[in-house]
Amino acid sequence: MADPADTVTLKLLFWHKDKKPGDTITVRRDEVRSWYGFAEPVDNVEPVEPVKADETAATGAQKTPAKTSTSKQA
Repeated sequence: MADPADTVTLKLLFWHKDKKPGDTITVRRDEVRSWYGFAEPVDNVEPVEPVKADETAATGAQKTPAKTSTSKQA
């Protein structure tokens, strides 16, 4: 298995194979995102949540300068 520093302990929220909700599992840190919604972290690990489309759009809008036009269209 991977280095213990590269693993995270998760508590299951739903059935998975022979494990029932409330059981703990250990997964690699880079696989935590795939467990989002099915398990929650047990350790003091920052939650990994997928980026929402609204947040991405808002961030993109902040980086794009507003168009300012002083000419009038006839």
